[in-house]
Amino acid sequence: MRCTVGPSGVRCSGGFDSDYVSHYEPKPYSKRFVRHLELWYAQSHPAEDFAETFAVWLDPSSRWRSRYRGWPALSKLNFLRAAEWAKSRAKDRSSAGVTRIEPIDALKQTLGDYYREKRARLPFGPA
Repeated sequence: MRCTVGPSGVRCSGGFDSDYVSHYEPKPYSKRFVRHLELWYAQSHPAEDFAETFAVWLDPSSRWRSRYRGWPALSKLNFLRAAEWAKSRAKDRSSAGVTRIEPIDALKQTLGDYYREKRARLPFGPA
């Protein structure tokens, strides 16, 4: 699986749609994968590789920067860090013009009414 971070967000291609195999032969000494769950689970499928890498990155006690220093797996962890940074920057830009959120008791419209009006404004018309 290959992922990139750009102005439009994170884009990943390949890997997740591959079939799961009933048996895989892990490479215990491979440094291309994080070691989070037993039995080198990250090596079993690209989706599991992503999930395990994400779990390591998300754990504040994992010390992943030092533990995986010099490993190819570090690039995946750094990718997640960059994706999170890009997302936070996009959030900062998108909320820059927002100054006030209406309190719930000031709302005069139901959620159903809001979505009916929104659908009517979209190019495909009302539902």
